[in-house]
Amino acid sequence: MPEAVLKGRVALVTGVSRRKEIGKAIAQQLAMLGADVFILRMGMKEDKVNLIWIT
Repeated sequence: MPEAVLKGRVALVTGVSRRKEIGKAIAQQLAMLGADVFILRMGMKEDKVNLIWIT
């Protein structure tokens, strides 16, 4: 388990709904390092925006 070097920090990751899932991988790594991660994703077909919190 990686050291919690980002404990107490907050990260906002955008672009997680893209096909290559780079944003998703970044969000997972930030969470593994102890950050509170918020994911912002926008639906391609709908005018809908989701904000998701990962701990």
